[in-house]
Amino acid sequence: MNWWSELVSDNPMLIEISRYRRRMLSGREGGGNRAVLVLLLVFYTLILVTILRFSRDIDPIWIIEFQTGLFTLLLPVMAAGAIAGERERRTWDILLTAPVTKAQIVVGKFMAILAGYGLFLVACGLMVVSCMIANPNVRIGLTLSAELLSTTFAIMLIALSLFVSARSRTTFAAIGACVGLIFTIYGAVPIFIGALFERTGADFLELSYPFATLAKLTDTSDVKWDHFRWTVPLCHDAIYLLLAAAMLVATTVTVRKMEEIKDFMPEPDAKVGKARA
Repeated sequence: MNWWSELVSDNPMLIEISRYRRRMLSGREGGGNRAVLVLLLVFYTLILVTILRFSRDIDPIWIIEFQTGLFTLLLPVMAAGAIAGERERRTWDILLTAPVTKAQIVVGKFMAILAGYGLFLVACGLMVVSCMIANPNVRIGLTLSAELLSTTFAIMLIALSLFVSARSRTTFAAIGACVGLIFTIYGAVPIFIGALFERTGADFLELSYPFATLAKLTDTSDVKWDHFRWTVPLCHDAIYLLLAAAMLVATTVTVRKMEEIKDFMPEPDAKVGKARA
């Protein structure tokens, strides 16, 4: 499969994975990044100890639901500067002249962010596994289904944030656009649907809204929902992966047109330069 070799196994842009790790741990703001990481490690340790203490009474799907909400806020921040940040640092034009295809650039950026997400997923997975081991009433199949739903949802969010980054001039603008878009789709719209249609809206959200679906997986009292308990998460997985693929293609198309876009899109500090002149 030539496309696999070009985009994954032999993609020179996979160096972005190590670049992303170095940017998180070092660079100009390396000390600040390390301080934040230490605080996160302390916070994570406290949460992990608490969960281990009460793991027999905690349904691991609750942790997966919390993890999904956390990644919904975290991933746009991680991914928003992938392309917009290159333009801000004036390195985008250099990258476009490198002997790589536009698809390789997009896939390299995507894989780098996915690798960063994987580290957080492992950290949350330790809490999930500890509850699965300690809780005698855990439903392993449903827990794995919930984890798969959370992961595919995160993959879709990364692809969406990457697309927004390709269409933005600055990292700050990309973060604002990502957060606003995600808040509208997964915050305001569900509230509006639930308030306007009440019971019908609630039923619709249980089938289409990832957080409502995850919450429903923990509810064993609703017998009517039993035949949806396996099919609905799988439908979510397929839809999220298809959306992620579509947005990666759209991002690649945007990158291919970047030479045309930059002609009518001023640089972030163009106004400052004119004022100084």
